[in-house]
Amino acid sequence: MKYKNGLSLLLVATCLLMLSACHQHARKVRNYGLIKNIDTTIGLNQRTGVTDTKVTQLENELKSKGVSIVSVGQDYRIIIPAELVYYYQSPRIQMESYDIVNLIVDYIKQFRTVSMRVDAYSQDKDKNRAGALSLARARAMVDYLWSQAIDTRILYTQAHAMNRSPTACCESPSGRGDVPTRVEITFRNAII
Repeated sequence: MKYKNGLSLLLVATCLLMLSACHQHARKVRNYGLIKNIDTTIGLNQRTGVTDTKVTQLENELKSKGVSIVSVGQDYRIIIPAELVYYYQSPRIQMESYDIVNLIVDYIKQFRTVSMRVDAYSQDKDKNRAGALSLARARAMVDYLWSQAIDTRILYTQAHAMNRSPTACCESPSGRGDVPTRVEITFRNAII
């Protein structure tokens, strides 16, 4: 009996020793603090050839032409007064304004975008007419952006109509009362 207890104790000790040896070989060594384990390419250049200097230069050019850019975190909003781009009370893009629209396209191409929304705001005494004009302007802008190969998965429009009198707010330098009419392009810079 004494011999049998000693053998079982030896067997249990051998099993424990083998289990501890297996456990040491299964453990992986992780060096989280080593610089070689950190991907240093994330967030540096969103696209090839893109630099902060180029983005700032495009922003300054757009601002000098009357286009506003608002950025909060990863969200960007480009606000374009309608009189810079469209003919008066028309959804057609002016021939002279394609240099501004092309600058906007160049600016947007500096970022990785997943979705983009184009909002158009128009005002008229007739709310239905203002809504139709807003929708047509937004679609015209989306069509042009799409034709310029904007790299985004989702590109959609939204129209807003203001049913106030066109001269209720203020007047533009050209004497027209459509200062609040505008197009806004909103997108999020996707950091991968």
